[in-house]
Amino acid sequence: VEFWIDLLLTLLGYIPGIIYAIYVL
Repeated sequence: VEFWIDLLLTLLGYIPGIIYAIYVL
């Protein structure tokens, strides 16, 4: 269960970063 929580938190932090990077470029 912890694995999925970590994965979810990672995606929640990772996706906005990607969107922001694309937005800036």
